Amino acid sequence: MNLSQRIFRSAMFAVPVLSFVFSSCSDDTQSSNNPNGPQRDFKYPYALNSFWYYTTYNFVTNYRPDSIRQIIAPDTIVGYGSAVFSSDTIIAADTLRILRNTHSSEGHTHTTIELYKQLDTGLIRHAFYSSGTNFGPFRSGSPVKYIHQGTEYLSIADLKNALRQFDLRGDTTLTFDDPPIIALKYPVAEGREWLYLDYGATKITKKYSGYEEISSNGRSYFCAMVKRLWYINNSTVPDTNLQFIDYFAKEGMVRRDFVIADVLVSNALGEPLGYIDVREQAILNLYTEP
Repeated sequence: MNLSQRIFRSAMFAVPVLSFVFSSCSDDTQSSNNPNGPQRDFKYPYALNSFWYYTTYNFVTNYRPDSIRQIIAPDTIVGYGSAVFSSDTIIAADTLRILRNTHSSEGHTHTTIELYKQLDTGLIRHAFYSSGTNFGPFRSGSPVKYIHQGTEYLSIADLKNALRQFDLRGDTTLTFDDPPIIALKYPVAEGREWLYLDYGATKITKKYSGYEEISSNGRSYFCAMVKRLWYINNSTVPDTNLQFIDYFAKEGMVRRDFVIADVLVSNALGEPLGYIDVREQAILNLYTEP
């Protein structure tokens, strides 16, 4: 497996709740001035039986030229998922908590299990187990290819899953993060950025990028925004065609927006047909705590 393939593989969408990534640190004295939002003493809901139920939407937008709509299905694929901190487990004399996420879309169901530990300094992922990772939201009946950063994908599902997954080891393998991954870094502070994954020429970070009020299921949540940034091929600036933001409040994850912009569409001979943007959204429907 080459480096570019390794960079874009792993189990990420555990819930629209947790797989965040983060490299440098700026002023960490800032915090939300809204009492309903995440404060400096915020910690992610970690109690056993904390439960999230959410909806996902996958679709294509910004067709250029408009004629490529004829070969790419324009429908929105809707999926539903739930996540719960189900139990504790002891591994290597360390107590970790299991987050079990189940998601289904168009009749395809997959389950992801992640093992976390929460400390005063952050929420740390130690391992994951993923099955049914190819529940892909899009299908294309034409022999077209989708190209991003010079890598070809045979479907939009392959493209999207590759960019949000890392180091996929198969459906039956418990994979340990080495080193463990900082899912969230405490305290919450606008502008704070930290390293998530380092593949040498490519690095991925996460950054607290501000606050926003999000409406969902008849109520409003004041959320901290966590942006994922890809620094590809030793670039000192992030890839602006990859836009990934998680929004979380005191109740945990509330919304996720993921956009892959300017995806080149070509035919089987490699001839360019046009460009599209690929979008995925996840929205919280229900949160319950024990």
